[in-house]
Order: sequence, then C-alpha cells, then structure tokens
Amino acid sequence: MARSFAGLSVFLALVLGTFGQGYGQEKVIKLTYALFQPPTAAVSKVNTEFAKEIEKRTGGRVQITVFQGGSLLTGPAMLEGVKKGIADIGNWTTVYSPGAFPFTSIAELPVTAQSQWVASYAMYDFVQRYADKEEWKDLKVLTTCGTILPQVIGTGKKPVKTLEDLKGLSLRTNDADITTALGATVKNLPMAEVYDGISKGVIDGVHANLEPFKSWRLAEVVKYITINTSPLQNFMLWANVMNKKKWDSLPPDIQKIMIEVGREYVGKLGLTWDDQCMEGLQYAKGLGVSIYVLPKEEMERWTKAVASVIPPRIKKVVERGFSQKEVEDAFNFYKSRVEYWNGQMAKHNVMPLFSRLEKELR
Repeated sequence: MARSFAGLSVFLALVLGTFGQGYGQEKVIKLTYALFQPPTAAVSKVNTEFAKEIEKRTGGRVQITVFQGGSLLTGPAMLEGVKKGIADIGNWTTVYSPGAFPFTSIAELPVTAQSQWVASYAMYDFVQRYADKEEWKDLKVLTTCGTILPQVIGTGKKPVKTLEDLKGLSLRTNDADITTALGATVKNLPMAEVYDGISKGVIDGVHANLEPFKSWRLAEVVKYITINTSPLQNFMLWANVMNKKKWDSLPPDIQKIMIEVGREYVGKLGLTWDDQCMEGLQYAKGLGVSIYVLPKEEMERWTKAVASVIPPRIKKVVERGFSQKEVEDAFNFYKSRVEYWNGQMAKHNVMPLFSRLEKELR
C-alpha cells in the first residue's frame, strides 16, 4: 500500500511538474525582420526601434532578429522573400514591385497631403480598408509610410524656373508620367548611379524629393535646386509587411500588440521622412547650392501638369479589372482620409512640410 501511494505521488508530481512548466514558461516567438537600407539610414533606425518596441510590449514573448543593409533580402527581393517566408517581416516599397499592386496604386495618386505624416496615416487607412484585395492575400501590413516624390528638381548646369526650362532636360525620376507631363525627358538610371551621372553629364539632373540630396550626396553635384510647393503632390508607399501564414499563427493578444505598435510607428516613420527632407535642404544650403522656390503663378502651372496624370492612372487601374465606380470611390475615400489627417496635424504638433521648408529658407 505504501509502495502504491509512493508511486502515485511520483506520478502526480511528474504530471503537475510538467503542467506547471508548460504553463509558466510560454514559448518565445522568434521572428526575422529584413531591412534593405543600411543601419545608418534614419528609416532603418526607426524600423529597428519598431521591432524593439514589439519585444518590449510583449514582455519578451516575441523576439525579432533584424537583418539590415540587405543582408537577408535586398529591396527588389523583399516582397517575394517575405511571401516565401525567407523573412517573416520586411520593409518594402512599391517601386520594387511595379504593377503588382494595381488597386493600392490609387493611394499613390496626387493628393493634398501637407506632410508625409499625413500621407502615411491616410495610406494606412486605405490599406486596412482594402486589405481583402487579392494583391494583399499573402501579406499582413503592419505599418505604412507615404514618401513625397516629385517635389524637387536638382540640376547640374541649368537652373529651372519655368516649365519651359524643363524642355530637353534628362532627369532621373520615380514618376515618369509626372516628369514627362512637366516637359522633361525621363532617364532610367539606378539611384546609385545618379551622382556620377550628374557629375559626368550623362543626365542633367534628378526629379525627386529633398532627402537624396544628403543621403545620396546629390547636393555635391547639383548647382541648382527648384522646389515646387504645390499643395498637390503624390506619394510612394512604403510598408512593413509580414508573411500572412506567420501572422495567422500568432496568438490574438500578440497580434493586437503588433497592430497597436504598428499604427504608432506609421506616424513616426512619416515624420522621419519629413525630417530627412529638411536635412537634405540644410545639407544643400550648406554646400552653397542655389535654391529656388516656384512663385505662385508658376506653381499653379506645375500643379495642372501634375493633375493631368490622374485620369490616365485611374484608367490603368480600371483596365486591371476593377470598375470605374469602385476605383473612383476608393480614390475619394483616400482623399477624405488625407483631409482628415491634415486636420489632425495641429493636435499632434506636426508642422506642414512646406511650412518647415519656407521657414528654413527665410
């Protein structure tokens, strides 16, 4: 009898010990996160903070290993790499996936966002509303960021003050249709080759935003910068995307925390890009680059040229199998979110980007 009781005690101890161990030591979820920009880039630093904040708020239940500088996935390989599970999470931009997100391209049409903070949140609202579209079926979007595109023209030899000055100029750009609408000639060149391209006269300049004038040191090879402060600008989507199967495998409470952190970092990333534009301007000023802001009448001419790309872009989306009404409704929704977030700037102490630029140039 004593032997039976002792055996039962041992059995219960083993069962309870095993149960207690499993209950008290929850399995750590390990994730991989790929960044293609170098660790020194401001956006890489903010994205690394994003990963650490998830670890912190989950109490260490999630551990994220960050691979920077394209060490796990390069920019062009990012989207497919995340879909295939090479990385669980990746920082990606649509410029590397032309045509792959036709419906989402509606959120890259020119709008009146006053800051990249505004565009980032408006894009987040758009993507969440249309997350059930086929183009997103393998992905979960954690953050979005809208980076301003053809705001600035930098040239090596000839100043640009009017649309007429653009005729015959060859420019590197991410928005060929807008650059063409303004009257310039598009020159396809990898960003890494733009510095030498301008310095050697292979291209006349670049049509971009202010950020690369410091990050890519383009202010060292351009003599003139023209800034278009039109309220109508278009933005390129960046996103932290996660493999959908991996996302679906996470516990609901972990998902909730990651959504909360992601939404907060939408704003942080948008402000980071605003700051990068300011740093690009300051760097160019410090090097003595001649900076010209379009006067109101000329700005209005440029605005009309930029607006002219909207109908053909909408037509392209419709041609991918969406109805005209659905596309127009989606664009109207996006514009409404832009205006909503424009109205939230003062509450969140966010200054319009062009107001910051004008203040710097006084």
